Amino acid sequence: MIASGLAHHGDPRPPAGALLFYASDDAAGHVALHLGNGQAATNDIAEPGRISIVPLSDLTAGRWRLTYRGWAPPEFPHASEGTSNVG
Repeated sequence: MIASGLAHHGDPRPPAGALLFYASDDAAGHVALHLGNGQAATNDIAEPGRISIVPLSDLTAGRWRLTYRGWAPPEFPHASEGTSNVG
């Protein structure tokens, strides 16, 4: 869920680092990370279970045909409250 005021519905110019939201056949939809220069980091597009860097057009064309809904800046308000085994 995106906090009120952070969503940019349908805006075709997301900044690098933005979370990109897509509608799909799955009720949850699809989220990718915009890397800038027309590229995104996303999962399951090039190969199931893998993260790939792909052109944004790969998400909306070809076999996936996802519907772009918009973007939001990444916000993880409770990230520091959890535990991490990274580091």
